[in-house]
Amino acid sequence: CGNPVAGDVNGTALNNGYEVTQFYDGVAFPNNSTFFGGTQDNGTPSGTVGGGRNAWTSLLGGDGGYVAVNPANTSMIWAENTGLSLVRSLNGGSSWPSFTSGITESAGNFLFINPFTQDPSNAANMYTGGAYLWRTTQATANPTVGSIWVRASAYLAQRITATAVAPTDSNTVYLGGQTGSVWRNTAALSATSATVWASSKPRADSNYVSWVTVHPTTPSTVYATVSTYNSGGGTGHVFKSTDGAQTWTSIDGSGATGIPDTPAHCILVDPNTNTTLYLATDIGVFVSLDGGATWNRDNTGFANVIVESMSIQGNYLYAFTHGRSAWQIGRAHV
Repeated sequence: CGNPVAGDVNGTALNNGYEVTQFYDGVAFPNNSTFFGGTQDNGTPSGTVGGGRNAWTSLLGGDGGYVAVNPANTSMIWAENTGLSLVRSLNGGSSWPSFTSGITESAGNFLFINPFTQDPSNAANMYTGGAYLWRTTQATANPTVGSIWVRASAYLAQRITATAVAPTDSNTVYLGGQTGSVWRNTAALSATSATVWASSKPRADSNYVSWVTVHPTTPSTVYATVSTYNSGGGTGHVFKSTDGAQTWTSIDGSGATGIPDTPAHCILVDPNTNTTLYLATDIGVFVSLDGGATWNRDNTGFANVIVESMSIQGNYLYAFTHGRSAWQIGRAHV
């Protein structure tokens, strides 16, 4: 009851600034000083660069998932809890009305941490889905009226695990699936519930496509990551297609300059060079300066930790880890 007892064993805290937040996703605001993301059991916190471990603000409770921000109005942000739970705030996170009007798909089809994607060239366009894809072109409407989400695909027979919109073509959209498929559509803004999306598999076995990224200027060039270990039926964790996801080439590399057999969770293309790639894995961040021919682990002191997602904002790369909180680094120094 708090009274000292002879022979007590007393512990000494050794944390020494050790950060352990488990992020699933995150993004930075255009000002490059504020960022926020969804975390395991710790909701959706917002932090500031240089603010330290006590300068976080909780925006949404529970388990947090994917997030997005309207670059033209940063008081308008999106977040989620688990499953089909997408919400939008118009006041920077003070209140969170539901943002799923029109989605009629069974909630059981949606992943525990369910991806949703904002069109990088038009924040009004968003995509989410379970075993069907759903689209809204009214994401930034205020107020929203009626059912803003419409179904944009036929049945996919897999849960959607990743979505990506081409930065230079809002009509080109790619999806990843939980048993290894990548779907493509170059008329996504007019797709309906009857639209059958063409598909392919970067890796032959049943694997988990964890992320899809489109080249900054070439909509037919797309990258996909796999967070499944190699198997007898398929190998590789990083793949590239130059024909709109019809065929794929592994860009894991080999030997000392290759990617080891470790789950990969996110890949980004540096828009300044188009040949510099950033890869998030179970053991930290890898960087390729030659389009994926060779890879090197980040050597700036970054932890050997699971990195679930990354984002680029201005001249900075943000890494959101599942166990060592969030990191920012100038891209010139990666």
